[in-house]
Amino acid sequence: KCHGKSYIVPSGVEELDCKSFDYSKLEEITIPEGVKNMDSAFTSCEELTYVKIPASVENCDGAFYRCYKLECVDVDAANEYYTSVDGVLYDKAMKKLLYYPHAKEDEEYEMPSGIEEIDTACECFGSRKVKKITVNDGITVIPESAFANSWKLEQVILPDSVTTIGKFAFAFSTIKEIEIPDGVTSIEENTFNACYKLERVVLPRNLQSIGKSAFSGCIELWNIIIPDGTDIIGYKSFNTCTKLANITIPESVSLIKDGAFSECDNLYSVTILGTSTAIEDRAFATGVNIYCHEK
Repeated sequence: KCHGKSYIVPSGVEELDCKSFDYSKLEEITIPEGVKNMDSAFTSCEELTYVKIPASVENCDGAFYRCYKLECVDVDAANEYYTSVDGVLYDKAMKKLLYYPHAKEDEEYEMPSGIEEIDTACECFGSRKVKKITVNDGITVIPESAFANSWKLEQVILPDSVTTIGKFAFAFSTIKEIEIPDGVTSIEENTFNACYKLERVVLPRNLQSIGKSAFSGCIELWNIIIPDGTDIIGYKSFNTCTKLANITIPESVSLIKDGAFSECDNLYSVTILGTSTAIEDRAFATGVNIYCHEK
């Protein structure tokens, strides 16, 4: 176990065990040629600022999870598996974004053309600095927790190619606005949970369901247009969205689940356009005026 602020890995070592450095106060590390595996090696090394990956490394999956002061990851040009551009880690073919350093100073990031995939490792983008991210055309999946806990993030521009957004993808971030592409048919559970600065969301025209707690705790969200074609509004999906004042539920909605609009303290008017929409107990806060009529 490492307890100092700097460490030189001895020559001859081929693997950095995932328990060797986690939660240490390590600030600097020298990794020699010969090391092949760095899987989860530096988890929660919250003081680490810089890492250079040698040519010999074949696996560094999840190596920098919760390295909140890491500014740059460099890769030896001879490495056959990884590369870096401006301190951001990619696979060698530049098809997959692997890690954007938490403390990288840039306020804007535009994903390079050719990137087809964002790594599924938790908080691949848990940046503490970046405010605007442009995802390149060709990306189809935003993985679970991809942008979670991004404390300065204000805007993410998604391309039309995106069809899936994973659970917790933007949860606990400071995102302010987003337009979700029409190819997305489901807002998964907790996707925008506790995005307390989120003001504006454009939902996709082909939306079918809004999952559990999808927008729970979005206290600045003052308006939401639920598109016709939506079938289910999930459990506590808009819970504690305290600035929502009125909602129109389209005819297509068959079920509004328990707590969907609970604790929305300023919600005073709900118009339900369908005649067969099922409403579970406590779906709305007490005192809300509910108007039901045919479209």
